[in-house]
Amino acid sequence: MTTLRDDLPRFLKELRPAPVGEALVPLGGQLLEELPQDPGFWLHYADACRERDDFWEAQRAVEEASRLIDEARNDDSPNPILDPVLDYLYWRKLQLEGELLKVLARGNPALQGHLVEVLRRLAALSYADICRTLEGVEGLEGDPSAPSLDTGNRWWRHAARVHHHSKRQARSGIEYQPDLLVIQDLATALMGAGRFQEAQQLFSRPPFTTFVPGNTRAERDLAWFPTLLGWLSPFLQHPLKNLTPFGAVGPRYVIGMVVWGEAFLDSLEQFPLPSLLAPGNLPYLQSVGDVRFLLFTTESGAERLGRMRALQEIRTFATVDIVTFPGTLTATKDTYKLMSSMHLAAMAVAKTAQSHFLFLAPDIILADNFLQVIDQRMQSGAEVVFVPGVMLQLETFRQEQAQCFPPVGGVISIPPKELLALGLRHLHPFVKQAYVYSPVNRRPSASVLMWPLKHEGDYLVHGFHHTPYLVSAQAMQRYDESLFFTIDGEFLLKIIRSKEELDACHLLTDLRETNYFELSKGNRFDFPIEFDMTRLCQWGLLQGPVATWLVRQKVRIASFSEDPQDPALKASTEVVEEILREMESLESKDVKLAHASTFPG
Repeated sequence: MTTLRDDLPRFLKELRPAPVGEALVPLGGQLLEELPQDPGFWLHYADACRERDDFWEAQRAVEEASRLIDEARNDDSPNPILDPVLDYLYWRKLQLEGELLKVLARGNPALQGHLVEVLRRLAALSYADICRTLEGVEGLEGDPSAPSLDTGNRWWRHAARVHHHSKRQARSGIEYQPDLLVIQDLATALMGAGRFQEAQQLFSRPPFTTFVPGNTRAERDLAWFPTLLGWLSPFLQHPLKNLTPFGAVGPRYVIGMVVWGEAFLDSLEQFPLPSLLAPGNLPYLQSVGDVRFLLFTTESGAERLGRMRALQEIRTFATVDIVTFPGTLTATKDTYKLMSSMHLAAMAVAKTAQSHFLFLAPDIILADNFLQVIDQRMQSGAEVVFVPGVMLQLETFRQEQAQCFPPVGGVISIPPKELLALGLRHLHPFVKQAYVYSPVNRRPSASVLMWPLKHEGDYLVHGFHHTPYLVSAQAMQRYDESLFFTIDGEFLLKIIRSKEELDACHLLTDLRETNYFELSKGNRFDFPIEFDMTRLCQWGLLQGPVATWLVRQKVRIASFSEDPQDPALKASTEVVEEILREMESLESKDVKLAHASTFPG
């Protein structure tokens, strides 16, 4: 069995023609000469492994760097820059460890506390102070390349790199950005642990209190945090405070939706609201329980909602509460964090009210029996009901839908088989990146993998992620009201924590029963990366046991019955088995980080 150290020369040889990220560029060919005594090298190697999605190898490299840093601190040789350089390397080691744990904790919530402690130690240090210490060291000023990178003293080289990098930051006006980014990461980690008041307190002391927001995205997002926490923390303390009282009879259903921006408000008015009025959706749900429709939006969004005729019709079948949040929050590019924060608020309402929770998005269209089918699955014993979905191209779908199934009296009522056939004619170009046989398959993280079936336009799907559209009141009581990254990923491990709870989940596998489709403009952008089975499996294992259970399930997105002789059946089984074998192999070396593809038992 090769060791990490044995693999380094091979790794660098393969990597040098095409470096992964900027982290390796400053090291060049000197890395091979200096290994394995330089902790800075190990940190660069860890960063490269992280960018290649090999988080386990990266973690081991960080541990090796930590050992070498400790050894260097015990070195009694006189060296004027040793202490500040080791302080920097320790700071960088904690930063990398935090970056790794941010990803790893998504598939293992038990790591969230460790992430918080690592970031607390990092926040107690000061990158700016380390840089100031190096400013007074003779030999680092003057010629921007001095001391030259070919000097034999690795500590001087590290000092020069840090010094010159900090000078560039100062000239760019982002001198303190690293320290501020640590606050942002720590605040996010505390929110992920449900410790919102602690997160809020971070912004009441330096360096944030002396921070003046600049024009970089990181600085704008950091200034955004106090506003979010100032709204979210009080809401979570009293979720029902400003809402219409719930009814006293029958099961309760909370439908949560987050929407802002004219494009999504337009979509909401055209598709989800009219399709919710179909007989098997809100009218059915009203017949079995007390329905609450929670819409989280900005003040301008609330004004627009107030003018929507379809929303007035929905009030016939559900109590509608519009909850507003500050419009300045939408300035962030981290829209997932904002959406997840509002979904968290909606779920806090459901949990406090001991209600079932339904998740809906503003850019979908539902079959006319969608809510009825998923509710009946829950009534049959399912605690979480998943429904697979596919993205359609909005422009072409809208045109045919308006011709074939126009709204009648403000209601869009399309039976599931007809909606399925219609949707399959308008798949988004983005979806083709998920085709296993497609030459443009460029997805490193396979939320879904698709196999074309014999009948043109039909598909077989296996996916690590499917949306949990209905969560029972019983499962909601297990939710710890902490922030999550996505509702179809990290959130699931907060409510499904054992084999027994996983056995109580249900995935709809034949979309002829009911379905929904996401609608997106044809010019939607994504970051394509070449398909790689190993990276896919690394990513899959990080998603946790629920994702592994989901990817085993065969889903038919097809208008016609299955042909037992269809070669896609055998091909899909072979690929999924290969994925599961590779994940099991990865799991065998993941003892310390404890990621698992299955729950015990």
